[in-house]
Amino acid sequence: MKSKASEIYVLNTISLLDIQVSGVFNFPVRKDSFFTTRLGFKVGIPLSDSYILKSSDLYNRLYFDEWKLELFHIPDYVVISLMA
Repeated sequence: MKSKASEIYVLNTISLLDIQVSGVFNFPVRKDSFFTTRLGFKVGIPLSDSYILKSSDLYNRLYFDEWKLELFHIPDYVVISLMA
């Protein structure tokens, strides 16, 4: 990849639904001392996500073997849209 400058503008968002479950346990060590621990887990469920390349000055080279064709200076957003 060839770059004239490092200006890439990306909008990357994700929405999650987080579910948290935890428990606190007290274990008596002595009459006046306790060992306390907390156990838990957290689960995130993705609701929606999006990735948008706003603008970029990165350029790629594409090669198509079936036609023996090589293209130069392809903008990065074109390559990403071809891969999607």
